[in-house]
Amino acid sequence: MWYLLYKKERKDFSVKIFNTITNSLTFIIMKVMYIYPIRVLALITDTTGTFGYELIERLLVFIIGSIGVLVFHNFAVYLLAIKAFLKKIVQKYIYQNL
Repeated sequence: MWYLLYKKERKDFSVKIFNTITNSLTFIIMKVMYIYPIRVLALITDTTGTFGYELIERLLVFIIGSIGVLVFHNFAVYLLAIKAFLKKIVQKYIYQNL
């Protein structure tokens, strides 16, 4: 409510400040996102050198298990939820949207 009491010049100035802050934070986050995979690779190689390849095998089993759980959730739980809430036959819904 207090924002409505400002003059137009002050509103524009405030909007410019917040836009500048938003753009600068977006720029910083994008740069970190580009660098982060290199850091993860370095951490994995350091851990492999310290603990051996057994850790990588366990990590691979974890990744495959996680993907399996996600696939099950997407194709079983999600489709059953669609069937329950929309009261439609799931197969017809899938084939119509493909």
